[in-house]
Amino acid sequence: MFKGIRKNFLSKSEAENDSLPETLHSIKINDQNLAEFSKVHGSNYTVGWSTSLGKQRNQNQDAILAASTTIKSGNLDQFIGIFAVADGMGGHKDGDLASQVAIQSFANVAIPELITPSQEITIKEDTDRIKEIIKAGTLAAHKHVSEKVPGGGTTFTSAIITGEHVFITHTGDSRAYFINGIGDLQLLTRDHSIVNRMMELGKITEKQAADHPRRNVLYRALGQAEFNQPDISVHSTSNTKNLLLCSDGLWGVLSEEQVSDIIKTSPTPQLACNKLVEETNKAGGPDNISIILVRFPDSENE
Repeated sequence: MFKGIRKNFLSKSEAENDSLPETLHSIKINDQNLAEFSKVHGSNYTVGWSTSLGKQRNQNQDAILAASTTIKSGNLDQFIGIFAVADGMGGHKDGDLASQVAIQSFANVAIPELITPSQEITIKEDTDRIKEIIKAGTLAAHKHVSEKVPGGGTTFTSAIITGEHVFITHTGDSRAYFINGIGDLQLLTRDHSIVNRMMELGKITEKQAADHPRRNVLYRALGQAEFNQPDISVHSTSNTKNLLLCSDGLWGVLSEEQVSDIIKTSPTPQLACNKLVEETNKAGGPDNISIILVRFPDSENE
């Protein structure tokens, strides 16, 4: 089962002095612009996203980023995607601003480096360079959240897709999953929550964690003084069909079986995202919900 909902943090951050670039605005979304979005990007990659206030919140503190391009040159037909979900922490000052600043700051670093048309396309095999770019983007996001939203914080999970690899950077308890052709979910991230750490140490069971009084507490988030480095991982897309990024407003409400059934039976990622939001709200919608779903082109990825 997906478990856990709203989050808080252990302590406040120390502000850092730097200015936030204003060259790119993040995607800040509410229910009114839950637009139909289903685009094919080179080699038949398909992307959908949805976000919702939920049924029990009066403010959406989530923000998302979905940016992609395709480069065609000679025999090269390369898709490059930059995706991210940030969930501003409830109970902290300006959670909505924290998530927006994080998304914008990361985009200001990653987009010019990865998908600006003037860039030389040498990144297909340059994993070290991509790791450095996403690390720099995440550290910039942390720095700007610390300055712009003192005492605030946000989760941050991003995915860079290029060639046959997905590069994940992660902080907090938003999540990234692979879902294969038969609907099996593979969690790619590790929740930075107190209860998850207690489970890892064998101090509590998963069942105990579901009702634990500290289940909403994070020990790592952007904008908080305790943050040091993001988790960074690289994954091959050769044995999967979908990439899912989501805030805990989704995985804390629907079961893995529900998520799997919706994704594998939906003809497009956008229809899947819309249905996931619908079912989560039907189940009570206790938190903001944000979802990005990328479907990979190889239909034989089962």
